[in-house]
Amino acid sequence: MSIGDLLLPTQSISGDGFSRFLEPKINPPDMYGCPAHPDENLRNRLQRMASDACQLAQIPLHMGTVFSTDSILSQFFRLEEWVNHLGCIGVEMETAAAFRASNLVGIRMAALLQLSDVPVIGKSVFNGRSSGEEIRRREIRFTILSRIILDTLVET
Repeated sequence: MSIGDLLLPTQSISGDGFSRFLEPKINPPDMYGCPAHPDENLRNRLQRMASDACQLAQIPLHMGTVFSTDSILSQFFRLEEWVNHLGCIGVEMETAAAFRASNLVGIRMAALLQLSDVPVIGKSVFNGRSSGEEIRRREIRFTILSRIILDTLVET
């Protein structure tokens, strides 16, 4: 994976504190390690749009499970566990709570992410990214990613 590549989560594993409070119980259970899912129809539509656009622009599109954490530092200490034991291909901070909340209130939701960090090769928001990678990331975000989202919404 490279800075700027796109990632379509097929599910998100909760590693955040917010997800537990989406349960209606007064003392909600811990949600750590529980999967949350996007709306399947919307995710399939987004996948179709993203696949076509990425193929045309020669941009990799990765699909799989992501780990959703509310700590920007946890990925450096737990990345191997999330990859090897949970099968995650990415780490981010919102999708588990967003998928859970949208399911709770009956709103369809899916996500398309863009890689900003690749910590396994020393490229993170803190260091290691080149100016060329930042330019590529920005160009993909403003042209390809935005077009995929708009096209998906128009088809909805």
